[in-house]
Amino acid sequence: MSYEQAYWSENRIPKWVLQMINIGYSWEKDRFPWKRRVCFISMPCTTISAPLLALGALRKDLERKNANNIDGHFDVLKRARDIYLENNDISEAFLRDRNDNKWKFFNGESEINKFDVIDASYKPLIKRKGKQINNPNMQCRSSITKDNARHWRLEGYPVIETEQTSNELYKNDYLLIPNCDGEIEDINLSCSYNGLLLVGDGEGLHTNYMQEIYNVNFCKDDLSVSLGQLLTLHAENNSVKRISFCNEKKVSQQKEDYKLIVADGSIAFLNALENFKNCDVIGLFSRDEPIDNLGLLSNKLQEIKRYYKDIDSYLPFENMHPFINKYLIERNQ
Repeated sequence: MSYEQAYWSENRIPKWVLQMINIGYSWEKDRFPWKRRVCFISMPCTTISAPLLALGALRKDLERKNANNIDGHFDVLKRARDIYLENNDISEAFLRDRNDNKWKFFNGESEINKFDVIDASYKPLIKRKGKQINNPNMQCRSSITKDNARHWRLEGYPVIETEQTSNELYKNDYLLIPNCDGEIEDINLSCSYNGLLLVGDGEGLHTNYMQEIYNVNFCKDDLSVSLGQLLTLHAENNSVKRISFCNEKKVSQQKEDYKLIVADGSIAFLNALENFKNCDVIGLFSRDEPIDNLGLLSNKLQEIKRYYKDIDSYLPFENMHPFINKYLIERNQ
């Protein structure tokens, strides 16, 4: 299904759209969190069901107090430092502070709760009176601790917590999402989170895959927000990002400890099952995909089924559109 430009107001949203959002929004409800769940949903044609389901999950994450990257961020930075210093093949690894200044890891002793970084812009040689001389100034050094780690990020990654109002998420945008009535934790609007991963096709903003996502808009009164913007798919580095995205061909390169994977297409689903063996995976695909892909999917499900039990009664699946097929299993232990 192609969306040249779709505008959905609160009273004119297709039923299947509401159902996809609701599955993501209700995913954590009434379940054992330590028992992995695998779900696949098949649609009669190509749709944007996966991004819509991811939107529901993202909206629920905004309500949870612990759905941010603050806790454990110091350990993430410290592991990155250790990897960099132990691997001679990594030529450069930079960090950014709260003012977006550039720093690099320092090869010195570290403490359990502290390590140092040095100014990446420092030049050991400077010009003076037409000659190069040793820089008489010492290289600036700073310390990253558990308390201030939220103000630092690896270059190329979004901020952990923004202090600029202009880079926060706009709360009213997320109140446009239908049938998601829980109270949003305001702190999450200024914090990034990587517990949710969407696996899809084209990554770039101008790819056909992304354009179909951005061409869908939720509207109310004078406010209109695109699905892509709500998902924070292409947030600037200094802005808050609430979802991770990767191409289906790059799933094996992902190292994050995600809580939920939403896979768009049978190949994305198979790759997610193979590479994320402990987190929940929801796969959505079209029944008009190549028959070989569907055969691989069927074989994989038969392979893992002996470790899982069927979930026959699941509230978000009630009154589902008759053209939508769904299958949910939960690991036995």
